Amino acid sequence: MAATERVVVLMTKSQKTAVAERARAAKLSVADFMRRSALGQDDPTLRALLVQVRRSTAATNRAFRRVLPALEDAQQRADAREADVARRAREEFTEAEAERVAEALFGRGR
Repeated sequence: MAATERVVVLMTKSQKTAVAERARAAKLSVADFMRRSALGQDDPTLRALLVQVRRSTAATNRAFRRVLPALEDAQQRADAREADVARRAREEFTEAEAERVAEALFGRGR
């Protein structure tokens, strides 16, 4: 790639040393390292982490898709049991007794 524009970046000597060390560690020229850094293409560790996050997110989504129907079914069964207990309490007890039974069982009146 032929250079077509020049960008001058001023920094302290210690910053320049740090950039040069990072470029050397990445086996890149300082110019290429800075170009990749500026364009968000420089960190193989970050790229690897991003791949792992994407895999983990996909696995989590698959697990949720498997589990959610069972949770919804369990909630529907629990709601039905609660309604049945409240209905039977109303049939078996006076209204005041039914309210006390519902309060004792579910923490609220029915």
